[in-house]
Amino acid sequence: MRGKVSLIARLAVMAGLSVSMSACFYGAAAVVTGEAVRERARDKVAYVESVDQRYLRYLDDMKTTDCRPEEYDISDKLYDYVRSRPPYGVNEAIKKLTKMYEDKTQSDTVRAEAAYHIAVVYSRRKEPNRVIAESYLNILKDEFPGTHDCVADYLLKEIADYRAAQLKLTVPVVDDEESE
Repeated sequence: MRGKVSLIARLAVMAGLSVSMSACFYGAAAVVTGEAVRERARDKVAYVESVDQRYLRYLDDMKTTDCRPEEYDISDKLYDYVRSRPPYGVNEAIKKLTKMYEDKTQSDTVRAEAAYHIAVVYSRRKEPNRVIAESYLNILKDEFPGTHDCVADYLLKEIADYRAAQLKLTVPVVDDEESE
């Protein structure tokens, strides 16, 4: 009988351990999940703050130019769309804007606004793509003259200044005395 009790006792202990280990795993999973949710919430807040900062910086920069406000206005719908879709709102907006620009059935006004917003997004995003921004700024000037010329000129100069600064960093300085 002693062997049977011992076996039954062992099974009861193992069952108890299984239940308590399940509870531990469940508790650990809940902690990990809770932390992941908090981290995701922090990421969303950081994304929205970053979008807001870039938007306000762009408006502040434009206010220092001679450009008319209607030339550098950002669509409220686009701004809200980007803010409401962290972390992919910028990329999703670019896809939609690109489709609008490429759709030749759209009016020139719609296509010009799409090209303008694409250029601004690429020039002001966290990791700017100045080549694409420059391309769309040139499209604005060539295909839609008179729509955003002042802003296009300002942003193209900003891109040229950035490239000149980068070039200065990469070109070695030669001392005139050393070269004689």
